[in-house]
Order: sequence, then C-alpha cells, then structure tokens
Amino acid sequence: MRHWFGPYHFLVTFPDRMYPFVTQVDGQRVRWRRSYDRRLALIQRQLGVGRFGFRLSAYREIFHIIGSGIIIVLGTIISQALWGSDAALPVVFALSMLVITYQEFVLQPRTYKQRMGKGVIDWISWAAPFYLYFVYFIK
Repeated sequence: MRHWFGPYHFLVTFPDRMYPFVTQVDGQRVRWRRSYDRRLALIQRQLGVGRFGFRLSAYREIFHIIGSGIIIVLGTIISQALWGSDAALPVVFALSMLVITYQEFVLQPRTYKQRMGKGVIDWISWAAPFYLYFVYFIK
C-alpha cells in the first residue's frame, strides 16, 4: 500500500517493525513485522477492523509514551539552547499536542481506519507525560 507521506508512515508503523513477541506463521516461529501483522490479523478477525485488543494496544501505547518523552527531551534541549530557560516549552508542547490531535482524530481514522476510542486513548497517552512534566518539573 502506498502512503501519502513516507516519513509519517514510517513513524506510525515503527512499533509494528519492533514487535518482539513470537507468533506462529505457516508453522514457523516469526518475530518483528511479520509477527505483528499476524497477531493484528488474528485480533481483528475476532474483534473487528480497527480494534487491537488489550495487549497489542498496551504495546502501542508504550511507544506513544516514549514519543512524548522524546518530544519533552528535545523541547527542553532546544528551549535551553535558544533561550537559556524553559520559556519555549509551553509553545513546543502546545504545537505538539495540536499535531497529535490532528493525527489521532483526522489522519489515523482516514488512513488506518482507527476507531474514535483508540484515538482518545492514544491522545491521553501522548498528553499525560506532558502534563506530568509540567506539574512536577516546571516551576
């Protein structure tokens, strides 16, 4: 399937390629992308298109939390380097949340048939680290 923006597709499907758990495919034990695709197909056959099940959803949410952590670290480094303080962090985080909101509620449903409930959970897993960072580290 050809996607409208290659780097975006690469980032969105990154967890698929990193799936470390073993799955049986045609009598062989496989890992990584092939294992993920098989597991997703089995789950969606049982639960319906756009559903991931608890374990696969939890696995993907970990990547959202890691992504938030990366944005926090990069935003902090950039803010410190350019302004010598955390002054720009609210702007960086607000812009990040605008992009993430568009991704979760517009792009993902169109491109990957993501359900609204999954978008809400994904959005919360992105936003929670930002919130915790502000509450505990910004003074």
